Amino acid sequence: MQRLKKIGLAIIIIVALVTSLLFFTERAGQNITKNHGGTCTWINSTTVELSGKVDQSMRDCASTMLTENVTNIYVDSPGGDVVYGRAIGYKIGEIERTLHVENYCGSSCANYFIPAAAKLYYSENAVIMLHGTPDPFTYLRPYRNIDRERFMEEIYENLEVTIIDDHTSTSIWRGDPLNRPSKDEFGLREAMERLLQNQKEEERFAERFSVPLGWMLYRDESSTVRGWLEHFEYTEFTETKSPYLWVEKPMIESCLPNVEFLKSPSEISRSILENIVLNISHSKSQDLRCVISK
Repeated sequence: MQRLKKIGLAIIIIVALVTSLLFFTERAGQNITKNHGGTCTWINSTTVELSGKVDQSMRDCASTMLTENVTNIYVDSPGGDVVYGRAIGYKIGEIERTLHVENYCGSSCANYFIPAAAKLYYSENAVIMLHGTPDPFTYLRPYRNIDRERFMEEIYENLEVTIIDDHTSTSIWRGDPLNRPSKDEFGLREAMERLLQNQKEEERFAERFSVPLGWMLYRDESSTVRGWLEHFEYTEFTETKSPYLWVEKPMIESCLPNVEFLKSPSEISRSILENIVLNISHSKSQDLRCVISK
């Protein structure tokens, strides 16, 4: 009986420790970057900070506040919507501006803000994170078990899809009413339409700011999860299971040669727990170098 009590007490202690660790890890993750709705804040007459999620609010205030007088932009964002991210990227790139990353610039922030800048100030404690842009693998891979030849012959032209927004679409089936497509076939048709729209915009942005496939972590439909590595040269990089790539100097300079890269003193410090969270949840790019297509 005494032994059972000790075992029970040990289990309670372990559960309490694990729960506490998860709680503080989550809190640490939330503190790493500003996860609130997107905002724009004046620092002075030539400097604006873009903070929080890349969303409509950030797009709206950036389009108003990023005038020709604004030459310095500080960013601290986990990323967000690709459409709004591209729009802000275009706005940043209207004139030569300097982007400052002292803390975190992830996802759409890294995808679109950084390539559009003329200069990038990057502090030693800053994190630039990529996890890919809209590509055929992302959109079409979930439907790989559908007979594509039959789909294109019997369904594609008869199923009209109209994209309303990121989460809404309408469809009209013009084929045999007794032989309607399956739910997955409807999903594939919508995915193909969304991919078509996004790829056109991605290509236009990439051409405007000389963004290579490596920076986009691009994969085609027949690729693998790590298929984007074909756009890189490397000798030391070690693949991990993390979907978040922590971009370091060799990758930035090789992928974005038109962006002047400048190190700056760190204005922030991280706790031990925050550093643990970052290193567990992100894979460092190490010696990855973009192969630029001619």
